[in-house]
Amino acid sequence: METLTNRELEVLKILWAEEQPCTVKDILEIRPDLSRQTVAYVMNKLLKKKAIEVTGISRSGTVYARAYRPIVTEQEYLESLDILKEPPSLSELCSSFFRVSKDKEKVIDELEDILEEFRREVEGK
Repeated sequence: METLTNRELEVLKILWAEEQPCTVKDILEIRPDLSRQTVAYVMNKLLKKKAIEVTGISRSGTVYARAYRPIVTEQEYLESLDILKEPPSLSELCSSFFRVSKDKEKVIDELEDILEEFRREVEGK
């Protein structure tokens, strides 16, 4: 599953906590600090990311509203982030720092300094 934005995760947490499908209006009652436009936008993004699905349409006053429920559980989402899996190796970490750094010489210098410090600690013992 794709990584979610903070706002998407906030809305999805509401859906995980509820025992029944929710409409945008239901979410706004739980989180009145959010705007209707924001919630509607987030719901569309979550639909595209296949994190939620439409379960039906219900009447709310004089309008009809779609009801949504999560497709993925919180556990499945966390596992998709690799939070619960083995951490990256030292070489993977160093390689990723090197790849994304604009100043590659600085990364090399810092790694050399760290290695030199470790070398002194090992030799001193």
